[in-house]
Amino acid sequence: MFYRVSNIHSLQPAKIQNPLPREWNFKVGDIFKGTVTQKFSQGEILINAQGRQFRAYTGLNLPERSEHHFQVRSLGSKVELKVLDGVISKEPSTLQLWASGRANREQLSNFLLTLSGARHLKGLSSLSIEALKNSSQLVPSIIFNDQIKNGKEWMARFLAGSGLFWENKIVRHFFGEKATSWRILLANDLKGTLLSLIKVLRSEKQGGEGLEKVIADIEQAVYLIEEDQILNLSSMREGLGWFWLIPGRTDEGFHGAELFVKDTKDDGEIRFSMFLSLSHLGSLEVDVSVIQSVLGIKVLVEDEQKVTYVKENLPYLEKALHGLGLGTGTIICEIKDVTDEETGPFSHSEGPFVHIVI
Repeated sequence: MFYRVSNIHSLQPAKIQNPLPREWNFKVGDIFKGTVTQKFSQGEILINAQGRQFRAYTGLNLPERSEHHFQVRSLGSKVELKVLDGVISKEPSTLQLWASGRANREQLSNFLLTLSGARHLKGLSSLSIEALKNSSQLVPSIIFNDQIKNGKEWMARFLAGSGLFWENKIVRHFFGEKATSWRILLANDLKGTLLSLIKVLRSEKQGGEGLEKVIADIEQAVYLIEEDQILNLSSMREGLGWFWLIPGRTDEGFHGAELFVKDTKDDGEIRFSMFLSLSHLGSLEVDVSVIQSVLGIKVLVEDEQKVTYVKENLPYLEKALHGLGLGTGTIICEIKDVTDEETGPFSHSEGPFVHIVI
């Protein structure tokens, strides 16, 4: 028995007749081995994998009886696979890094907010209390909130202090660029501040389980920052662009966002995507194209009710953009497909990533 495949990336899409069963348990980033058992016309092939067979479409010339490793690139109304020939890299792909760390990234703001109350732990030295106080003062530059009036200035401070560029700052400081003192450099960078704070707190002889919990939270926050650094290194190597996490607060309207600035084209176009989590609108994606200060915007939301709400408020968005000196081109709002949620910003990047469509 085989399962019918219904879609091809480079041709007109068709409706799925027999979607893949749930017992396949495909996840984005998964790699599995399969054999091309038969070839048909118009790029259709039959693949045997994991004891089952399925039909797929591809523009590649895959001979019958050839074995390949396949990586799942997206799920949803269609399953898109990348053919991985040769040695399988032990390093995770950009998509894997983004997908695997998504749930953890949402916790960064919670870890940082615990710092504000940590200095009240009993038995801490004055050095630790001062270090915790200084750390908590950096948090407003990292966590976006409803009280921020100038988003542009805040974004500049956030990028500079997010911790993504900590190692670069160190290199520049020790190789001649010492206009800023080491103390100020450390105090204005989240990763540098947290690493210094861990060292100070670990020298404490009192504090008990409460202190150990604070140290564990700080170490987890550093780990999350380093995950984003690795993600950006992978994204840059693949020529995709830059990724930033913008933490928010769950008790306010803005819960957080993931911003992906895509590699610019020679024609001057700037493209970026935002994955937002809001109290009333829930999860939504905004894809933006900027050409000579004119914005084209596509908003993807969860249901028809939210589509109606966004469309009713588009005039306010256009007015705000015009107030910033920006022109507006086409602005549309649609219901997002599950594929957009599964694959994130990297599914929209250019490149030969999708070789097979199931």
